[in-house]
Amino acid sequence: NPALEDEVRTNIDLAEQAMNNDCLFLYVDKFPTLYIPDDSICYIEAIKGTGKLCIHCRDCQYVIRATLADMLGRLGKSQFVRCHKSIIANRENVRKLDKSGKLLIFQGGAACPYSYRNKGVFDD
Repeated sequence: NPALEDEVRTNIDLAEQAMNNDCLFLYVDKFPTLYIPDDSICYIEAIKGTGKLCIHCRDCQYVIRATLADMLGRLGKSQFVRCHKSIIANRENVRKLDKSGKLLIFQGGAACPYSYRNKGVFDD
């Protein structure tokens, strides 16, 4: 089945990326089931009062149970920075800094707020 073969190849590629720290590797219900390439992540947002995070990618979203501090530890790269008390942003995917609205605009049109004290991280 060609479709199944493509899916298996994709999963193997993502597993190799995760091993090389180019991919976020998450456990869902105690099973290693979710690989998200770092370059596809726009931002990660804490969902208030739930203990969950929403991972906003260029073309999809994932909701997982985790904390922002835990996620920063997993990512551990300078490309992911805290831009707001409840948001981690991928610096490499920021396309525009809307200073009047205090928004980061990402590839694909996604946007998230940033706190004024953290704006210097995105000026370069």
